[in-house]
Amino acid sequence: MTMPKNSVTHNTDQIALSYLLDKVHDDILVSTDSYHFRKPMKNNGVQKNIDLQTIGQNDYLQDIQKIVDNCVKCKGDDAKHTICARNMLEHARIKMKESEHFFIQLEANIVQHLKQAKANYWLRVRL
Repeated sequence: MTMPKNSVTHNTDQIALSYLLDKVHDDILVSTDSYHFRKPMKNNGVQKNIDLQTIGQNDYLQDIQKIVDNCVKCKGDDAKHTICARNMLEHARIKMKESEHFFIQLEANIVQHLKQAKANYWLRVRL
């Protein structure tokens, strides 16, 4: 996946990171394996129901793993839903790996910005 230059150069690093995650999520949504998980499953007996509408950006792969775990619990290890969920998780891992260097750089930039903001805050407080 290539990211348009203006997404990094004209926007903040957090927006660029969000853009990358949205691209991965959009890719997952159009895959046939995601069909069963685009909306909440009804009456599945799971305490923490999760689907592709409620998935978070902070723990994206972990949330997809929860979908897999819920399928195993409710449908069984070899069920069609479980196989689709596992395929979807693998697809997400591949897509995130393709952009890994962008993720690493953007996260490093964000950490650096946060450290600088914290240092600037304490500098102003001391004055």
